[in-house]
Amino acid sequence: MSDVSWFHAYGAEPAGSGPVTTFEPDWRPAQPPPTGPEAVPVGAPPLLWVPCVRPVVDGDVAVETRVMRDGRIALLAYTALDRLAAYCGATQPCVAVITALLDELDRITPFDVLLLDVPVPYHARAGLGGVR
Repeated sequence: MSDVSWFHAYGAEPAGSGPVTTFEPDWRPAQPPPTGPEAVPVGAPPLLWVPCVRPVVDGDVAVETRVMRDGRIALLAYTALDRLAAYCGATQPCVAVITALLDELDRITPFDVLLLDVPVPYHARAGLGGVR
């Protein structure tokens, strides 16, 4: 049983980003979690794997973002390629991002919160009939 819930809002897909999906953990933290790229935890790996909307071709990258229930934009990232494949599916396009350069990615594709190693439900995965 996963400790997260996903819901999809159809027909509200902003240009250049992934599907609009509300995401909310089933638990409530004692205090609000830090947001933005400065929230990368101490000891995070130097490289993160970030899901993309489509395969990267000739440097054209469109990373996938999700809209959380509270309206914040979430960027999903994975600390290892095998985790991305296990949690997003083996057909998920992705790009490697140097963790220290997440602020550069935030300027191109703004996000409010970074979610690490979050399992994506099967119905929302690339290539499995998920909403894209």
